Amino acid sequence: MIQGCVGNTVDTTDSINKQLKAGKNIIFQPGVYHVDKPIEVSKITVKANKKIKKLINKALK
Repeated sequence: MIQGCVGNTVDTTDSINKQLKAGKNIIFQPGVYHVDKPIEVSKITVKANKKIKKLINKALK
Protein backbone atom coordinates (compact mmCIF):
# COMPACT_ATOMS: atom_id res chain seq x y z
CA MET A 1 0.00 0.00 0.00
CA ILE A 2 1.30 3.45 -0.90
CA GLN A 3 1.33 6.01 1.90
CA GLY A 4 0.22 9.41 0.71
CA CYS A 5 -1.87 12.49 1.05
CA VAL A 6 -3.60 15.05 -1.13
CA GLY A 7 -2.18 18.56 -1.15
CA ASN A 8 -4.41 21.55 -1.72
CA THR A 9 -3.90 25.29 -2.10
CA VAL A 10 -4.42 26.04 1.61
CA ASP A 11 -1.55 23.77 2.73
CA THR A 12 1.52 25.56 4.05
CA THR A 13 5.00 24.82 2.79
CA ASP A 14 5.88 23.50 6.25
CA SER A 15 2.98 21.04 6.25
CA ILE A 16 3.90 19.80 2.75
CA ASN A 17 7.56 19.38 3.73
CA LYS A 18 6.54 17.56 6.93
CA GLN A 19 4.54 15.02 4.92
CA LEU A 20 7.39 14.51 2.45
CA LYS A 21 9.90 14.08 5.28
CA ALA A 22 7.61 11.41 6.75
CA GLY A 23 7.99 9.49 3.49
CA LYS A 24 4.53 10.19 2.12
CA ASN A 25 3.68 10.75 -1.52
CA ILE A 26 1.73 13.90 -2.29
CA ILE A 27 -0.78 14.33 -5.08
CA PHE A 28 -1.41 18.03 -5.64
CA GLN A 29 -4.89 19.23 -6.53
CA PRO A 30 -5.04 21.75 -9.38
CA GLY A 31 -4.71 25.35 -8.30
CA VAL A 32 -2.29 28.13 -7.46
CA TYR A 33 0.05 27.34 -4.58
CA HIS A 34 1.65 30.28 -2.77
CA VAL A 35 4.79 29.00 -1.05
CA ASP A 36 7.16 31.00 1.11
CA LYS A 37 10.12 28.60 0.76
CA PRO A 38 11.13 25.60 -1.35
CA ILE A 39 9.28 22.31 -1.19
CA GLU A 40 11.99 19.85 -0.16
CA VAL A 41 11.93 16.67 -2.21
CA SER A 42 14.80 14.45 -1.15
CA LYS A 43 13.88 11.07 -2.59
CA ILE A 44 12.21 10.10 -5.81
CA THR A 45 10.57 6.69 -5.97
CA VAL A 46 9.22 5.64 -9.31
CA LYS A 47 7.42 2.36 -9.88
CA ALA A 48 8.00 2.02 -13.58
CA ASN A 49 9.87 -0.12 -16.03
CA LYS A 50 13.68 -0.36 -16.00
CA LYS A 51 14.12 1.99 -18.95
CA ILE A 52 12.32 4.85 -17.17
CA LYS A 53 14.28 4.22 -13.95
CA LYS A 54 17.57 4.36 -15.88
CA LEU A 55 16.59 7.66 -17.52
CA ILE A 56 15.66 9.21 -14.18
CA ASN A 57 18.86 8.04 -12.48
CA LYS A 58 20.93 9.37 -15.38
CA ALA A 59 19.18 12.75 -15.21
CA LEU A 60 19.77 13.02 -11.45
CA LYS A 61 23.55 12.48 -11.74
